[in-house]
Amino acid sequence: MKTARFIYLILFSLFASAAAGAAHLRGGDTVNFTDSAGKRQGYWIVFGSVQKNPAYRANQVVMKGHYTDNKKTGYWLEYYPNDSLKSSIEFRDNRPNGQANIYYENGKLKEAGTWKGTRWVGPYKLYYESGVLRQEFNYSGTGKREGFQRYYYPNGQLHLEKMMQDGKEEGWEKEYTETGCLKEERFYSAGMLNPSKTIRHDCPPVIRKKPDPVPPPEPIPPPDPRPPGGNGHYTLYNKQKQIDLKGVFKNWKLMDGEQYIYDPNGILIRIKAFKDGKYVGDKPLPAGN
Repeated sequence: MKTARFIYLILFSLFASAAAGAAHLRGGDTVNFTDSAGKRQGYWIVFGSVQKNPAYRANQVVMKGHYTDNKKTGYWLEYYPNDSLKSSIEFRDNRPNGQANIYYENGKLKEAGTWKGTRWVGPYKLYYESGVLRQEFNYSGTGKREGFQRYYYPNGQLHLEKMMQDGKEEGWEKEYTETGCLKEERFYSAGMLNPSKTIRHDCPPVIRKKPDPVPPPEPIPPPDPRPPGGNGHYTLYNKQKQIDLKGVFKNWKLMDGEQYIYDPNGILIRIKAFKDGKYVGDKPLPAGN
């Protein structure tokens, strides 16, 4: 099972990483203490400096929890490189035995249930990364699915509901559309489908709302055509590479010079003259213009 393999990886990480460390003070308390018999005792913290994963900083907390006589006890917490909680698993006598919560890197709960030894037991829930419930199972004490099992769409609507006995489908299985209409009913006995009992219902077609169009990105403003500075004599050009402003500037204000005006066809139609930063009249157009 995929979820079981995932938690195995987490447990392996917890066992392998917690073996490293050295006793020191943290917040006035001794952590990572090993007694005279070589047994880990008390509160332990595994830092990034002992991990082989370069995503963690040297002083970053990777996982933490308690030891009693070299055995994990209580809740052990593991973290992602972004410091969000990755898992919270209860240990008893050095084995996972109790509540186990697994999280997405965005902080949302991914899985929750009771893990005992090598399997889930009792109620179990799996969530989408959005936080919406995805699966709702129940496991027997031996790790087999037992009782009602439910699957959900990303919108939260019930998708599939069935009964399990000793890990096998038993009785009616019901499938729904994303809008809640009962679509099909199937009958199982000891895990075997009886096609002759399948009932199909007419449901209106599911019309999925088209996602809102993504607005185009804001246009990147063109680079400032003005040379650096803003004080002195400059000749500035428009997009058609025609003279726009020419003369002496102060903080990019035209103090003494000309402004060239063009019609929509790019023909020069006017030359405005400036003196001491003020418009003083027009200059004659050059001959032939």
